[in-house]
Amino acid sequence: MAAVLDPFPQYAGLTEPVGGLNLHLSDRTCNQWAPRQSVRSWDWIINNAHNHKGQPFNYVDFPWVEGICDAWDHIRTRRIFFMAGSRLGKTETFLALMLCAQFHDPDVGMIGGSTENLVLRTIGDRFYKMMENTHVTAPLCPPAHRRNRRIVRTKSFNIYGAWSGSPTTLGDLDPRYLQALELDKFAKNSSEEADPAELLLERGAEIPDRKVACESTPTVKGLSRIDKYVSTGTNRRFFVPCPKCGHYQKLRRCTTDPSEGGLWWDREKDGSSTPARAQATARYICEACRAEWGDEHRRPAIRRGVWVAPGEEIDKRGRVTGTPHNAGPDESFQLSRLYGPTFAFGDYARAVELARGEPEAERSLANNWDGECWIPIQVKLQWHELAARLCVGETPLGVVPLRANFVTTSIDVQIDHFVCTAFAWDNEKSGYLIAYGIANTWADVREWTNRSYPHEDGGDPVPSFVNLIDARDGNRKDEICDHCEATNRISGPFVWPSMGSRPGSMNLQVFRKLRIDHDYTVGKNAVGEIDGMHLVMVNTTYTQEWLDNAMANRRPGQPMSLTMPESMIEDEDFFVQLLNERYNPEKGKWDRVDETTVPVDFRDCLRYARCAAEVYCNGNWSRVPAVRHLNVTSREERQSEQAAKRSAKKAKEQTAKEPFVRTPTNAFLSRLKRS
Repeated sequence: MAAVLDPFPQYAGLTEPVGGLNLHLSDRTCNQWAPRQSVRSWDWIINNAHNHKGQPFNYVDFPWVEGICDAWDHIRTRRIFFMAGSRLGKTETFLALMLCAQFHDPDVGMIGGSTENLVLRTIGDRFYKMMENTHVTAPLCPPAHRRNRRIVRTKSFNIYGAWSGSPTTLGDLDPRYLQALELDKFAKNSSEEADPAELLLERGAEIPDRKVACESTPTVKGLSRIDKYVSTGTNRRFFVPCPKCGHYQKLRRCTTDPSEGGLWWDREKDGSSTPARAQATARYICEACRAEWGDEHRRPAIRRGVWVAPGEEIDKRGRVTGTPHNAGPDESFQLSRLYGPTFAFGDYARAVELARGEPEAERSLANNWDGECWIPIQVKLQWHELAARLCVGETPLGVVPLRANFVTTSIDVQIDHFVCTAFAWDNEKSGYLIAYGIANTWADVREWTNRSYPHEDGGDPVPSFVNLIDARDGNRKDEICDHCEATNRISGPFVWPSMGSRPGSMNLQVFRKLRIDHDYTVGKNAVGEIDGMHLVMVNTTYTQEWLDNAMANRRPGQPMSLTMPESMIEDEDFFVQLLNERYNPEKGKWDRVDETTVPVDFRDCLRYARCAAEVYCNGNWSRVPAVRHLNVTSREERQSEQAAKRSAKKAKEQTAKEPFVRTPTNAFLSRLKRS
């Protein structure tokens, strides 16, 4: 490390403030005026760094890393945010930067991730291996038997592991070098806790020359952390030259008109295509000269690529001029799989066609292929259009349809009444409304949760095995918990309180069960836990997206769909409530369309009923049979069969206890027996 340069030599030897200026500065602050060792991270990485597999850093296939490294080296840069599709070298790039920084200027470091397992795997299986395989850092690497997956300890630096949900690992440390893995997947345990991602980014904020590198694939627009930081940073995109005319442009997908340029493939007149046809005919069209080029031109063009931010311009020689609109200490970058070395144009086109019309697949396409946020649909149907779309069920209210296997009940609590629904579910996550209405007292609620429904197959009635009661309203929370404790059964059916989570806080986890004690305190290890009772946290974002897709994109009978009885088609109030929330991309949450006269009680009930179904099968829908076992025997017949089985079992046990006598085989004993 270079010697510390005294920033105020004229005041050397003075211990009192001069002119009101406090000269008692820390060594770290004084180091800001010290001359820097000229080290370019990109050059060091391509000449030295090896990945965890022992292979040299592949700078030919990942040329965009050069611009990220130069941003890291810039004295102005404090934080780097990289939003990209999966399998584009995000983690390997930032681990290499961490290794380079620690080799040349060692200091406290931190690697944070969304889960403990992710951090331990990254440190134990990747960073140690990278340090060991890089010849200049191999002497620093501890032997295998002394490697701690939570803390990288060397003679010159320490790197600590930290993860979401563990506040102790995010506090009391001031790292100068900080790396955050999968920033969008950081989850909170409850709405009262601070955001763990924000806690992580605050570590070492007082260090003037700290370096922070965050990477993630994006999630939902308005909820994505990485998208927020990228958009408020320099927001750079990777521009590559056309192999025909030299015009620099960002690689993107063309949606409707090929004259606009972008990735295109052959389609029918109605715009449709097949995955095979898309893969075979995919090619790129230059937005300037309209020339078409394929994968044979893609890699050479990408190797000549340049990062360009809004506010900057690039000419045909690749020279960038101008100043970014958001120039400052935060550098940010975005990249899609169109640049990936292991993906061809045809692979991308095929993925688009395979995802078409499937909301979950389209979301994965946006996040993992485009490297962009998913924007949930905004349902704009009229109530009578929605009713005509969903009310096609031939089974009457109060009866479980033939395809369904189990029933769940959800209850939304209001000041003076309760809104109740009961749904039957099949093994494809499709729901069938079998009962809905209003309850006025807790006795009426008890009747709802204890009710059994006849099945269309003529077999035994089906009870509601999981019943969720919304406890978000603090005015009646004690009543709700008292009722659940009084009516819940340890072996089921379950009557549990539930709460909606803060949007975006649970990622793709549909629900979370938390223990409750007798003082109604919630936690992982609640003192005096109530046996057989939990608080269920409902993933608001997931269930809202599911409901919107079930209303607008899926037909009744399809997987994850909704079906209503034909008799409900005129119930305007019910369907108006379903349509009274719409996603707001700017806020990242669902806002009410009519905030004054129309409630969303039935909409909340549908979401909670779906969550109750997830609780029933513990998220594993493969355990739900396709067809319910038909049992039409009478109670007396069942009791007789059970008694016969018990008698047979008892007789078998008695036989097993009888003494065993060996038959004599000796010739002498046989003759003696005959005589």
